[in-house]
Order: sequence, then C-alpha cells, then structure tokens
Amino acid sequence: MKKLLFFIGLFISLFFASCSKPMPMNAIDVFLEAPKKSNSFGLHQEIVMPVSGTKTKIIKFPIVDIDSLLNADIVSWVDPQNGEESLGILLYANEGKRIQIFQASSEAISEGRGLKRFFLIVNGKPIGYCKIIKPIRDGRLFFTIESRSEGEELVKELENVKFMLNEFILDWREYKKDI
Repeated sequence: MKKLLFFIGLFISLFFASCSKPMPMNAIDVFLEAPKKSNSFGLHQEIVMPVSGTKTKIIKFPIVDIDSLLNADIVSWVDPQNGEESLGILLYANEGKRIQIFQASSEAISEGRGLKRFFLIVNGKPIGYCKIIKPIRDGRLFFTIESRSEGEELVKELENVKFMLNEFILDWREYKKDI
C-alpha cells in the first residue's frame, strides 16, 4: 500500500512539474540616463557601451521592462538635429508605459539636467541608445544600436537583434499566459 501511494504521489508531482513552464531568463530593459551633476545615493549604475567604450551612468530602475513591450521593428530614422539618416530598432511600449515614457522624456528635456538618452539593456548588456529630442508621447522608442557593421552587414545584424528581441517578448508573453 505504501509503495502504491508513493508511486501515485510521484506520478502527480511529475505531472505538475511537466505542466509548469520555467520563467524566461531573458531580460529587455530601458533605462534613463542619470543627470550629469548629481549625487547617486546608490540610485545610479555605470554602463559601458560595447563598441564605443563610452561610460555612462543610468538610473538604476528601468522605465520600461520586457513586460511592457509589444514589438520590435527595424526602421530608418532621420535625426532632426543633424539631418543624418540611420537604421535602428523601434520598440513599441504598451499603453500603461506610454505615460511613464512621456513623463521621463518631458522631464529630461524641460529640466535640462543632462538627461538626454534612454539606454536599451538586453540581458544586462547595453546594446543601444535612444536620443530624447522631444517628449515621447506615443511609446515608440527608436534605438541606435552600436555596431561596427555597415550596409548589408548592418541590416543583417539589426535583423538578428529584432528577431532576438521579439523572441524574448513572445517567450515572456507565453510564460505570463500560462501562469
């Protein structure tokens, strides 16, 4: 009898273990650049951009995380400050985060405290930045991805980044749906 109960308990625990999905380990976060002249009080962290080696301080808490992202696309964008056209990744945030993005970008512009960029961090590594030229109302963030590639090679690299980001977003949605 004890053996039968043991095997029934083992079967039930294995069944439930096979039904639950592990939490995805991939993370996509968007952080706001920290003010140039400020005391950190432990609220900032330093990142180093992968290609340029530029060191930048960001505010420790993300403005946008993977849970609030809808999609990633490759787009061409013209910088209104210098008229240069560049390819990059456009991230779309959900309705709930649009207000936070608008508030953070408005504050960065109006206060002029040196808060001029959002940084895209994937699995703890910075891969790109979004210049804040004006308040962002629609939740669409255009990121220039740091790369040494040009032309067709850059397009392929951006396709890979887009695919990776959308895969992470989809994995997170699937996980959330199942819990």
